[in-house]
Amino acid sequence: IKDGAFTLQTLIEDAQPYPIRGLFRFSDFRDELEDFYALGRAEEVGVSTGWASMDNLYRVVPGELTIVTGVPNSGKSEWIDALLCNLAESNGWSFVLCSMENKVKDHGRK
Repeated sequence: IKDGAFTLQTLIEDAQPYPIRGLFRFSDFRDELEDFYALGRAEEVGVSTGWASMDNLYRVVPGELTIVTGVPNSGKSEWIDALLCNLAESNGWSFVLCSMENKVKDHGRK
């Protein structure tokens, strides 16, 4: 700050984006993504959730991370439990669960 607050403020306001290799925005792939869904290719990727209406929006892709977020008590854990049951039944998959919210007996009863 040897040149003063005004100079610092001017530098910040006049700063130009610096391209970072490997950093993208979804908008960079908008056309490709729209084609992917418009041409029905989404069904070729991943496995069914067990809900046809959900499969149009999301499919489970092995090896990819899915994060489910929401406000407390909005049904996130219930939805994930139901999804895991669907996947176990339709694909023979097994899962390990760790829930900091539910005791084992309570979780098993659901």
